[in-house]
Amino acid sequence: MIFSKYIEHYKANLRLALPIALSQLGYVIVQFADNAMVGSYGGDDPLPLSAVSFGVMMSFVLFSLAMGITLGLTPVIGEHFARGEYRRTAHYLQSSLVSYPILGVIFMVLQQLSVPLLYKLGQPVEVVDMAVPYYQLMGYSLPAIMLYGCFKQFLEGAGNTVAPMVIAITTNGINIVLNRIFIYGNCGCEAMGVYGAGLATLVARWASPVLIFIYFVVKNEYRDYLKLFSRGVKYLQDTYRLLSIGVPLAGQMLLEGSAFVVTSVMMGWFGAEALAANQVAMTYGNAAFMLTIALGSAATIRVSHCYGLGDREKMRDVVISSTHLSALWGVMVLVS
Repeated sequence: MIFSKYIEHYKANLRLALPIALSQLGYVIVQFADNAMVGSYGGDDPLPLSAVSFGVMMSFVLFSLAMGITLGLTPVIGEHFARGEYRRTAHYLQSSLVSYPILGVIFMVLQQLSVPLLYKLGQPVEVVDMAVPYYQLMGYSLPAIMLYGCFKQFLEGAGNTVAPMVIAITTNGINIVLNRIFIYGNCGCEAMGVYGAGLATLVARWASPVLIFIYFVVKNEYRDYLKLFSRGVKYLQDTYRLLSIGVPLAGQMLLEGSAFVVTSVMMGWFGAEALAANQVAMTYGNAAFMLTIALGSAATIRVSHCYGLGDREKMRDVVISSTHLSALWGVMVLVS
């Protein structure tokens, strides 16, 4: 059978993709937790859930750019890791730890400066008023996202997709626990509603780079990469290569996500109830999309390893097998 030659590739792709899918699903779980808890907090009033919906979708613009840029590190690390050029991979990690957080700060400032634009999109004013503090808190998390991306994409480029998954599950738990405290007002904390949901997500996102750095320090095999850091690193040259890959990826993610953003804005023209309902539907849709993203990430890892070793035939088989799996998942989602 024509597909039998790809069985081993299917297995290898899924071994990498499933942990990535669970990691990516973490972002959806955060949205789901915010939706469920804020919706419960609002009761019959759709305003809090509408505000979270609007804040989440508008913050997705710079969030997708930040995430997309960090993805450029994965194939570069994978290529040099496959060749055994460990010092070179360490230098790329070092360069990313300098350039990515700087970009994160720039994105954070841009998000704060863009607040007045939220009032120009035809949304109910009361929704925007409640969404602005949430939107601002999401902006403060952008440097953390890019800092976390340095270590996460390095690990995935080296073929370790399990550690980021565990950290994502851990921070999701932190977010949900803090939601219970900040949204409703538990453990002596004042109930903060929508602002509390944003604060919980902000803390959880900043916990991610802290936890993954601890992982690097504790694990000998990764701590050794930190020891390979050098003053002679060519930051500009490395950053240029990372951005030459990451910026197109970020642009693609932004274009894909812009349809959801525009849809949410248009839903807001029909009122708070429509905006809230759209957010619930989008959360479920995003969950189904996560495996597709994960399969693409797994293919990136394996293709970069094949490219580093100069194995073009295997690279072709990896791409074809990944396409088969993505098509199968698309059909399953369509008929379900």
